[in-house]
Amino acid sequence: MTNIFYIGSSGNAYKLRVDRMLRIHEANFHEYEWKYETSELQFGANIDRFTKEVAVYEFELVFTGSAGSRQIQIDTLHAEFERDIVNKSPGRMVWGDCYIDGYAVGSSTSPFDGVHVWTKNAIKFMCPYPFWIQERNYSFVPISQEVRETDKQYTATHYGYPYSYALGNGGISIDLDYYAGCDFKLTAFGAFSELYITMGGNVYNVNYPVDSESYMVVDSRQNGSFKGQAYVVSGGNQINVFDYRNPYHSLFAKIPAGIITIQYPRTYGIDLTLFMERSEPVVGDAANNYAALLERDGDILTVLR
Repeated sequence: MTNIFYIGSSGNAYKLRVDRMLRIHEANFHEYEWKYETSELQFGANIDRFTKEVAVYEFELVFTGSAGSRQIQIDTLHAEFERDIVNKSPGRMVWGDCYIDGYAVGSSTSPFDGVHVWTKNAIKFMCPYPFWIQERNYSFVPISQEVRETDKQYTATHYGYPYSYALGNGGISIDLDYYAGCDFKLTAFGAFSELYITMGGNVYNVNYPVDSESYMVVDSRQNGSFKGQAYVVSGGNQINVFDYRNPYHSLFAKIPAGIITIQYPRTYGIDLTLFMERSEPVVGDAANNYAALLERDGDILTVLR
């Protein structure tokens, strides 16, 4: 059975499938539609581009138990929905290995088919960015000079996803099993004099020093009206380092699909998250999917009771 969660903008997470207490019913998370713009030809048309509108999903939650417990469950979840809207900060719907951000913009409650010990809550969930995100996470630790000078080949696995690397030249190979390039978030932990990493043939270079108590983040995802952001976190302050990028290379170029070689000195550690966009959610690897990771983290998981 696929795990389903809702994470409010507050960080509180709610499991939406609980045995004998709560179940999700008649969800349409696997419906989607691409729009298209065309130029008319004598016969048919040329496709100019494909696009998508805001996604709106409708689903029902069925609550069971005493009237009092059902009302508490519904009130608790609705308060989370309203907090998101008041703060204009989206919540997150998690289905298996994927998530999508949005707002619960509609709700109605009623007895479930005349059964008065069950309450049906119909929800309308609006997602401004109409793509489900599937993440792949990797961490690479720094390697001592002595080890870097060897010619040994090593393999390792992080978060259940395999990669291999040759320590002699700092090269790391990962297999991005996906059908398109994807956005990324790169966190590099100091100390280093500049960030210089090649990934999939692209160069990511920021000429700004980072000390051992600080770190640099390069995030290629859209940030408001801007494409991506680059900053250093040092002493609790966030410093914009976008202007220190190498102007001859695109700092926010997407990571291409397929076998990717990552090359950098390995004198400092990096965390890399790849964001794969999908029109509908996939379950993925049950041992490593996003929902399973949430379920194992008791600090943030809230079961509606």
